[in-house]
Amino acid sequence: MSWSSRKMQVVAAVALCGWMLLCWGCSRGPSRVEVPQLDATSAARAAMQQLDADSNGTLTEPELEKSPGLRHALPRMDLNADKALTTEEIAGRIQEYLRQKIGAISFVGTVVLDGKPLAGAEVNFVPEEFLRLALQPCKVTTDASGQFRPQAPGLDVPGLPPGIYRIVISKKDVQGTELVPARYNTETTLGVEVAMDSPVVGQGLDLQLSSR
Repeated sequence: MSWSSRKMQVVAAVALCGWMLLCWGCSRGPSRVEVPQLDATSAARAAMQQLDADSNGTLTEPELEKSPGLRHALPRMDLNADKALTTEEIAGRIQEYLRQKIGAISFVGTVVLDGKPLAGAEVNFVPEEFLRLALQPCKVTTDASGQFRPQAPGLDVPGLPPGIYRIVISKKDVQGTELVPARYNTETTLGVEVAMDSPVVGQGLDLQLSSR
């Protein structure tokens, strides 16, 4: 079986298990995962205050560059398809997380650098600033095939709470020199929305990095 075929099988299996084991209210499974205590309106207002550089009440694509997680969520948040986000759209999306009553979502990810799996890389999921009072950062290390499964602090099963995260990837050599370009760590452009209808659930999180 090829590496890519094995990866897709694992992705599908983990997505199914994540839904079965991590939903709020499941009667069976190893853990009952609490739904994050999110204040949708306060978080959305904070996002607008932090990112709306021209104070026009909407976040356009240039402003969303400062929030990789929101940029990843744009297709599912942007209800009127104007390629911008309002306070109401952000709040509505966060409220949807609460309505679904899901405490955490499990998924598989892969880090590839210049076409090769990046083993031993540290992958950090950092909640976007407007959600940091409710969500905690999560750190995971890739295996020999570049794969990882995030597990939030305090959980005894893999998964992350629904939310909007920026992704920071780091790997250093024995001298302590960073091998991953700054655009993937200190100046990261990577982000993800963790939600049941996000592509990460069915397809996994495929992080294709380039050193060029």
